Amino acid sequence: MALEFISTIGPWNKINLYTDSLSVLEALNTFKTSKQEILAIKNDILEMSKEKSITFHWIPAHTGIQGNETADSYAKKATTRPNIEKIPKKSFKQLKNAISNVQTQIWQERWASSTTTNGRHTEKLIPAVSIHVKKFSHFIVQFLSGHGRFPAYFVRFGRSLNIKCPCGAVGDTLHYVVNSRKKFRADQVCGSMKPRHLNCLAHFGDPPDGSIDVRESVYMYIYKENIVQEHLTGPQHYPDNGLVSGTRGEVSRNQEEVIEIF
Repeated sequence: MALEFISTIGPWNKINLYTDSLSVLEALNTFKTSKQEILAIKNDILEMSKEKSITFHWIPAHTGIQGNETADSYAKKATTRPNIEKIPKKSFKQLKNAISNVQTQIWQERWASSTTTNGRHTEKLIPAVSIHVKKFSHFIVQFLSGHGRFPAYFVRFGRSLNIKCPCGAVGDTLHYVVNSRKKFRADQVCGSMKPRHLNCLAHFGDPPDGSIDVRESVYMYIYKENIVQEHLTGPQHYPDNGLVSGTRGEVSRNQEEVIEIF
């Protein structure tokens, strides 16, 4: 506003501006900035400098300097006015965020109200959309998308007519990780379906390469993302070898032979 006032006065050609905002002065003094407000001020100063000599000065705030205290009192009075006379322009970042928020809202509405069958399994697990990209292992992608050597997947793509797990429930990934409440031996649950990286459909088993237990990776993801909360209420529901609690322990193979599906 001070620069706008300066542009209206004619005779003066040497002007001193005083401010207690050191951050603004530092921003004006740097060449690299993407803030639209600072760029606009720089452009105004450049235009006015063709006819006027403008010098900026920094003064410390709240030190009893009369001019600065008077300016602060007027600024406080302005906040009590019922109407805003001058609305500052939105920065490029603010406009970008506003557009992104609208796009996300539209996406969320479509995601929640879709009448197609595409993505409905994933929507149950991730009800809220986000533009932030997350890196998933392909095991977690199997869980979220419902893709893999599971009865529901085979039926979906016409490879089988039997959608049931040996326990009688619908054999999708959500069932094998969360819903089933019966105990099975690993070899009984798998039956004839023994996928390459999933030794047991009831629990996501150890990968052949001996890396971190796949099922624990899936359970940790469920807990951290707070999904399917109606089934899971805390870390006590997760098989823990230290990856969830932070204290890695040993789980014997005998303990893993009989497993409980929650």
